[in-house]
Amino acid sequence: MKDNANFTEGSIVRPLIGFALPVLLALCLQSLYGAVDLLVVGQFGTAADVSAVATGSQMMHMVTVVITRLAMGTTILLGQAMGGRKEKLAGEIMGSSICFFLLVAVGVTVLMLGIAEQYL
Repeated sequence: MKDNANFTEGSIVRPLIGFALPVLLALCLQSLYGAVDLLVVGQFGTAADVSAVATGSQMMHMVTVVITRLAMGTTILLGQAMGGRKEKLAGEIMGSSICFFLLVAVGVTVLMLGIAEQYL
């Protein structure tokens, strides 16, 4: 397999699986992290503790999935620009996505801190 995967020529199945596998693995690890938390708290905590961990795990999983989907959208735009050999547009997409994700990070942080007490 070549060092540089080209999604515009030849079969797309192998490079696409190689590209998507790390994302799927990260999402599975996020789910397993929540399951392990539940198992440990279930052994030593009360029903209220288990409920709190389950609710927190669901919230973190939701945030992770939303951010992952946004990142996939950025990747699609970047892939289209790179496939069309539009390096200047690709640079603009990268700069915009960095600014966008910085704003998303600040917004999610403020939102989570703002609703933490009510959520808990």
